[in-house]
Amino acid sequence: MMTRLLTDRLMMRRATSLDCDPFHALVSDYEVVKWTASWPWPAERSRTRERSKPIDPQKGMAGPVFCNGRMIGVLGVASHGESGPELGYMLAREAWGKGFATEMACELIKHCWSRYDWDQISAGVFEGNVASIGVLQKLGFTECGTATAFCRAQGKDLPVQKFALPRPPAI
Repeated sequence: MMTRLLTDRLMMRRATSLDCDPFHALVSDYEVVKWTASWPWPAERSRTRERSKPIDPQKGMAGPVFCNGRMIGVLGVASHGESGPELGYMLAREAWGKGFATEMACELIKHCWSRYDWDQISAGVFEGNVASIGVLQKLGFTECGTATAFCRAQGKDLPVQKFALPRPPAI
């Protein structure tokens, strides 16, 4: 059975190939991808197809987020090597400012703490992405440094604020 995370307003599940078209529409909006490290501009259908495949459940949980049956974004926490698990997300413009990222990320993080033995979850935000910094702060992440990373959509290196969320103590 496919993992589904539910909140009062949202549903998230692992990606499937059926998500490719709505996902491509999402990443075809420059305002959505300009703050992401890995999404090219303009959007490439082959990249979207590749990212519409489910990630290995041993590496984390990632997939589309739906509101009233419509894909409004994607969210994930995944560990791809030595850097450990990292939270990433993007939402369609019409979903901005409604608390959706915070709401679904909270549920996703709870799921990850119950499923994986990670010590912490990290996140990186390009400097200037004030909304994303606010989401991370609401989730309890704290700033833990700075770096520089290449932003494919903008085609240049940008300063990044790094954040971390330690595993909560056992209850």
